[in-house]
Amino acid sequence: MSHIFISYSRRDTVCVDKVVHRLEENDFPVWIDRQKIALTSEFPQEITNNILSARLFVLFWSENAKASPYVEAERRIANQQYLAGKLKILPIMLEKDEKFELPIEFAHIQAADFRSGCDDTAIGSFIDQIPSDLRKFSYDKPLGQQPYQSVEGTSFVSVPYLSSTSGRCSAYIVGRKDAKMPRAPRELVICLQFMQPTNKNMLKEVYETLDDSEAWMLHITGPVVKDSRGDKYWIDNLDRALWEECYQFTTQMIQSNARSDTTKLKFFGLTAGVLLARIAMGFYRFWSLQFYNYASESGKPYVLAYEVDRNGNSV
Repeated sequence: MSHIFISYSRRDTVCVDKVVHRLEENDFPVWIDRQKIALTSEFPQEITNNILSARLFVLFWSENAKASPYVEAERRIANQQYLAGKLKILPIMLEKDEKFELPIEFAHIQAADFRSGCDDTAIGSFIDQIPSDLRKFSYDKPLGQQPYQSVEGTSFVSVPYLSSTSGRCSAYIVGRKDAKMPRAPRELVICLQFMQPTNKNMLKEVYETLDDSEAWMLHITGPVVKDSRGDKYWIDNLDRALWEECYQFTTQMIQSNARSDTTKLKFFGLTAGVLLARIAMGFYRFWSLQFYNYASESGKPYVLAYEVDRNGNSV
């Protein structure tokens, strides 16, 4: 999962803990080394991995941090990621001394100003600087209280759920604005969008097919490529690793939001049949499944093509 990496000196823990608490209250995923993993001749791999997989590196900068070998090593790795365009940096200036400066590699970055103290005003201003799409999905809040986009032509909204490590696949939870997503809904509509233009409103057509304002949708989109007629979702047929990534990500997202003993899965696909078949086979015999084919001439955009129960029997 993409997250916010916290780089700090343990001597600044009082302020760091306040900020981390507010971040977590606002549904931002945070990784922080609470125990200080032992520093040996090689920098701990766990810390390195969490910087490499982070989207934002927050540096609490002070004399204490400047003297810390941990912070120095973390800065070095973060700067490499920053220069490669893979990581954003957001420093927080703690030191009251006006002459105290940011590390030279981050000197051009605007720091959050905590020189006057680590109070609610400073922390609130800092939180406002963080992109809202970094927030993790919350099952405890209605969709309308999370970063969302309205789904044109429906009464639904779409909330970012998770992206794959590479960022090429993304998942969204779609449903009523005033509703909280159950961890195991009675039915989960799987909308797989791995082909067609990115501006094609697949969700509206699924919504019209189901005619169900209580439905919960898991909308999964694949890699985006440039086309002479505009951007489109597309998987390179020759890229085996990408196909595997799309398959693994989709399977993980379904399993994260449904249980085989309680949830019926309804598959709608703008994707290659081979990929849909492989995904569905992982749920065959242990899940109740429905498959819908695109058939606009029927009066509705999709029609039910096939259904099996949890024993693998056709319904």
